[in-house]
Amino acid sequence: MFLAVVVPESQLQSIDRDVIHAAMHESMIRCRDMQSHLDIKSRVKRSQSPLSSRVGDDLVLFSVNRGMYYGVPVVGRRIWDLMENQITICAICDQLVQEFSVDRDTCEKEVLNFIGQLEAEELVMRL
Repeated sequence: MFLAVVVPESQLQSIDRDVIHAAMHESMIRCRDMQSHLDIKSRVKRSQSPLSSRVGDDLVLFSVNRGMYYGVPVVGRRIWDLMENQITICAICDQLVQEFSVDRDTCEKEVLNFIGQLEAEELVMRL
């Protein structure tokens, strides 16, 4: 899973486990509903509204629409970079199997899951 913690901006100062678990549970429910429509031929592009900042090798996204922060590790950051312009999930996987030590089946499964999460959080759009 590439999308790490989902934290409401209003509760950033007083983060506790219940808040994190509730936010992640809500995100996973939205993801489950949307992921079934994604496939390897789906064309995606990142939304224009999230703000992003690199922190070391990772990426932090802030959704202005939802008031939420998202932590994205290095592979997820690379996927985010690839989605700057319209791209198919297949093309993303082509690139990732060249750059990282991952087999094609695992890559496709994980990328579909990650992009499903991003779509559920309105951070990417399907074209």
